[in-house]
Amino acid sequence: MTDRNLDQLLDAWIDLGPTVAPARVAEAVRLEARSTRQTASLRGWPPRRFPEMNAMVRVGVAAVVVVAAALLGFRYLADRVGTDEADPTPPAATLLNDLDGPLEPGAAYAIDGVPGTRIVLTAPDGWVKNFIPDVIWTSNSVASVGFGTVHNLQLNPCIAAEGEMDPPVGPSVNDLVAGLRRLPGLDTAVSQVTIAGLPATRVDLTVADPIDGCYRGATGGFWELANGELLPPPKPFARHTVWVLDVEGTRLVIFAEIRSAATTQNEADVASIIETLHIEATSP
Repeated sequence: MTDRNLDQLLDAWIDLGPTVAPARVAEAVRLEARSTRQTASLRGWPPRRFPEMNAMVRVGVAAVVVVAAALLGFRYLADRVGTDEADPTPPAATLLNDLDGPLEPGAAYAIDGVPGTRIVLTAPDGWVKNFIPDVIWTSNSVASVGFGTVHNLQLNPCIAAEGEMDPPVGPSVNDLVAGLRRLPGLDTAVSQVTIAGLPATRVDLTVADPIDGCYRGATGGFWELANGELLPPPKPFARHTVWVLDVEGTRLVIFAEIRSAATTQNEADVASIIETLHIEATSP
């Protein structure tokens, strides 16, 4: 077998491309094979010649090169599969609304009150589920996190008798955020965040006048919850945070209340719940 024949065999195999071995491996094989036979002589000395390699030896060398490159390619592709793999589906979760009482720290709980979505939260230490669907609380009720959909807002969270906004808020994320900003007696701060890989709008709501404002004796709320009650407005010196996001056409609303008696650990627990959420769309 001549050098040219060997080149042609190697080129034909190498040109098969990344489905056999990655390009960087193929190119290394090509360069090594050619540079070994074509090294220039130095200082004018004639190149040393070695006995001609017989045909069987040449075929054996080519086979070794091919096998080595193929093994390197397999190793490379295996590493790539592990690197590009999507996040695994979260473990099976206990249905939150089937429970009443303390939650197991670190356990996964599923929310079933938002049609078209699968939501799984991880419970911090010292949190409980009570009678309100899709809401969890600290054991001393100074902080809570809940989930749902919102079709309309109360016109005035201080006075339940004023009813809902008319016309109702529109169906988009921005529509609901605009409605929250119109609520009287509240200061709002709006920011863009990401939750479970999805873009979300965060709205922080605090009482503008905690001393003389209506929220000291408020009778209303923000919107109607799944059990028919109104989500209470923030107490003076407390904070409500609302996250609004679109999950393939479903407007998901996550809401948290942090009261004035909450500790920094309670606030860290709320942040941990939000940061570890798993959210995905489901079939109608």
